[in-house]
Amino acid sequence: MIKRIVVILLIVLVNSFSSFSQNWQGLGTGMNSTVRTFYTDTIANKLYMGGNFTVSDGDTTWAITSWDGVAFDSLGGGMLEANGPFPVLAITRYNGNIYAGGLGSSGLAKWDGNTWQTAGVNGSVGSLEVFNNELYVGGAFDSVGGIAVNGLAKWNDTTWSDVHALPNYTLSGNNFVHAIIMYQGELFVGGNFSGNGGENCVKWDGASWQVIGGGFFGGNADVATFEIYNNELYVGGSFHKADGNTADAVAKLNGNVWEDVGGGMTSVNATVFDLQVFNNELWAAGGFTMAGGVQAVSVAKWDNSQWCALGVALMGNGMQQMGVYNNELYSGCDVVFDNDTLNFIAKWAGGNFTDTCGTIVGIEDNAELESGITIYPNPNNGSFTIEMRDYENVAIQIFNVTGQLILQKTLNQSPTKFDLTEYSKGMYFIKVFTDNQSVSSKIIKN
Repeated sequence: MIKRIVVILLIVLVNSFSSFSQNWQGLGTGMNSTVRTFYTDTIANKLYMGGNFTVSDGDTTWAITSWDGVAFDSLGGGMLEANGPFPVLAITRYNGNIYAGGLGSSGLAKWDGNTWQTAGVNGSVGSLEVFNNELYVGGAFDSVGGIAVNGLAKWNDTTWSDVHALPNYTLSGNNFVHAIIMYQGELFVGGNFSGNGGENCVKWDGASWQVIGGGFFGGNADVATFEIYNNELYVGGSFHKADGNTADAVAKLNGNVWEDVGGGMTSVNATVFDLQVFNNELWAAGGFTMAGGVQAVSVAKWDNSQWCALGVALMGNGMQQMGVYNNELYSGCDVVFDNDTLNFIAKWAGGNFTDTCGTIVGIEDNAELESGITIYPNPNNGSFTIEMRDYENVAIQIFNVTGQLILQKTLNQSPTKFDLTEYSKGMYFIKVFTDNQSVSSKIIKN
């Protein structure tokens, strides 16, 4: 009986991993370098992509292109400065023109459908958003159109103006405004513009700048992205609990306090570069290998209660950015992605596929299973207890996420302690066998 059940479990796990290799598809021959931003243009029904590339699907395309679901368009050849290509980090439509911001001596340009024109910013641009019919621009610059600013400005299609003198910003080092969003009528700004002081995530409340939830701390406490999901504000970046923050790489705002999101990304130096809502779930892309205790390489999704992994077959630098176009999810990835050569651009074709989800079953979450089986604590540091009302003829087997049996034990007392401290962090599967049934559960080792 035990052998038969174990074989079934292994078949399910192997099938889930093998199916993963069909979940991402390339677009033509792809790009020759990184895709760093997406913009969905609902007016022209196109998906714009920007980055470091100079070729898309075999054609010369300097750092920006558009996709109509069938073919790419280079927008007049794209962005090219005198000293080389203009790496594009942000794209948006404003008053009939396409604006592209990026790394350059003049970091903002607009495309009127025929030609590119510079737009008066004297440094790099990393974020573009339109609010109340004004274009907000963030990045690393100290003047626009001859007006002194602090890395944040706005354009009304006629004149430039400063945006409330963003505090703690100097045009030096790694100071950069990466993210701008309007949430509940207030302007939120994130980036890396205050060192370790925590002021790198602020909001304008109509009268003054306020540090949100104490900000984020640490040597790499960088805010990279905002996203609104289920009417709540989420933030992603390179902040970590080890540096005194309340969350790892992703957090959710509750009033004026940041909250952990399902355990976050717990890898060493984990970073979330982008958050994107797709199919009523919040997708996270970045440089990480764990999400909510589940092995999840570079991409994971949050369903408002748990993180789910989409496979462990991602390679290279993983995923940089995401975009949604015609109800399909696109990603900027590495050369090799999903065990296939996809050349920096991929489209999700996996439907609702997940390989593992971090459902926490523990004493804190009403964890008493069938036959009075209780497993606690969960999550844990590798040491946990299984307790049963009836423990005669009970066998325990524990598998890692790849289906490998790592521990087998017969219970001769209850409660019984187990020790997985020598094993790596992540999810493990527990099978409890009695004379007349088997029960499956999961534990998370943090």
